[in-house]
Amino acid sequence: MKKHNIALAIMLIAGVTASSTGFSAESQALSAVPTDSADSAASSVDSNSESSEKGVQAEPRQDKEAAAATGAPSASSVNADEKASAERPQTPSAPVNAATNRSSDADSPATTAPSASANAADKAASDAAQDSSTPAAAEKPAAKESTPGEQSKASLTEGDAAELFTPEQEQRIGVVAKQYLLAHPEVLVEVSEKLESMQHEQQIKKITAAVIQQQDALLSDKSVPSVGPSDAKVAVIEFFDYQCVICSRQAPVIQSLMQASPEVRYVFMEWPIFAARWKASLTAAETGVMIWQQKGADAYLNYHNALFATGHQEGQMTEADIKKAASAAGKLKGKPETMLNVLARTDTLAQSLGFMGTPGIIVMPVKEANSDNVTVFAGGVELSALQAAISKASGAEH
Repeated sequence: MKKHNIALAIMLIAGVTASSTGFSAESQALSAVPTDSADSAASSVDSNSESSEKGVQAEPRQDKEAAAATGAPSASSVNADEKASAERPQTPSAPVNAATNRSSDADSPATTAPSASANAADKAASDAAQDSSTPAAAEKPAAKESTPGEQSKASLTEGDAAELFTPEQEQRIGVVAKQYLLAHPEVLVEVSEKLESMQHEQQIKKITAAVIQQQDALLSDKSVPSVGPSDAKVAVIEFFDYQCVICSRQAPVIQSLMQASPEVRYVFMEWPIFAARWKASLTAAETGVMIWQQKGADAYLNYHNALFATGHQEGQMTEADIKKAASAAGKLKGKPETMLNVLARTDTLAQSLGFMGTPGIIVMPVKEANSDNVTVFAGGVELSALQAAISKASGAEH
């Protein structure tokens, strides 16, 4: 009888395991059993498997009725159990699964009376559960098997893995990346352009914020050359150097803008950034400020345009070019060096704004400038962009 109980317990354990893993071990084990006994045993296994999926395990109806009448299992069920258990393969997870299913049996309302085989299985499952390393297996349902993606996510969120890649994997990734970049060097150009664009946008934002803080210094210095009506609502301010090649290309654009928008005031910030390299850069700027202070706006504008019209920049401008352009304004009093203090203030202002070179152009309203109506250009710019900036500064942009 003891041997029978042990065999029956093994059968129940193996049956639950096969049911939980989705394998058809029952059909293989029962294939060698005679037809009558196999049918009974198969009925018992199918019933157990179906109720296991629903969380409640019920005994076969005939066996349950027999158990209720006599208190003992039916002969067909016992015979089928013995033959199936003799041929059924066992798995390492059987103790946990058996304990779980027996717990479900105990809670099932369909079970009317405990059978002898059930008692034996309970004892075997209890002994096996105590030997198992899984804690409290009989007190809670078996954990749902997680997918590889869920396992990976869990390990990352719980911090189980300190590194995403092993040193060998990181080394291999580096080799692959290098090979790809060598085969596609245009990617490096694209990345460089993207970085430069991001840095440019950050620079413009910083300069715009500084412009708003320095409105008075930009618009109220009477020693700085300016052309246009004194009551203008919009100002275009340019920081430039006569030796700058981009400034030379920008000069005709500014002339066209002045003709198209005469209602705007144009402020010319003489910023000789190449003075340390070429002396003519400093002399040209000092002469320009002197002409403005002594001869006025028209004389200054003629001098300004005449110097750029020479096409001499990047060290090509000479003292002769400067004297010729200034001669149209007439005789000047004093020496150009006396204008150095004006140029020093302009240099301090340009650096405080954040300009890194010439040309630097600002389009802003004369009053109540803010981040929504100020436009900054760090470098050369087309006529259409300047006109759009004037519309925005005047409030005409919709």
